[in-house]
Amino acid sequence: MKSPIYSHKIKTRYAETDKMGFIHHSVYLIYLEEARTLFWESIGYPYYKMEEEGYFVVVLSANLEYKKPSFYGDILRIDILKIENNGITFDYHYSIYNETKNYLSVFAKTRHAFLNSEKKLIRIPKNINEIVEKFI
Repeated sequence: MKSPIYSHKIKTRYAETDKMGFIHHSVYLIYLEEARTLFWESIGYPYYKMEEEGYFVVVLSANLEYKKPSFYGDILRIDILKIENNGITFDYHYSIYNETKNYLSVFAKTRHAFLNSEKKLIRIPKNINEIVEKFI
C-alpha cells in the first residue's frame, strides 16, 4: 500500500464520547477536518491564505464507513490516503487507525468545492490545482 499523503495523530477526549463510551460518530468529521487543515498548513498554503485570496472551500459530501469503535484516551492516526482532483472538486480519501487498539476504525471520503468571494461555485483555482497535483 502506498504511503499516506499526510498523517495526523490525536488523543481522543472524554467530551467526544457517547453514553456507551464510544467516540461519537459525528466527531470523526472534526478529525477529518483537522487533518485536512493541517495538511494544507504543512504544504505552506493554509486555509486563511486561500480566504485572503478570495477562495472558500466547502464540503459537498462526506461518507464514513465505521469499522470498529474508538474510546476515550485512544490515540488515533488520521491518514489522508489520496486526493482526487477533476478540476472542479477534490475528493479526499482517509483512514482512521486506532493505534491504541491496533485496528482500523474508519474509512472515509469527503468531496470539496471552491467558492469565490461572491460565494459562487468556481473551478479549482490554477495555483491551488498546481499545489495539489504534486500530491496526486
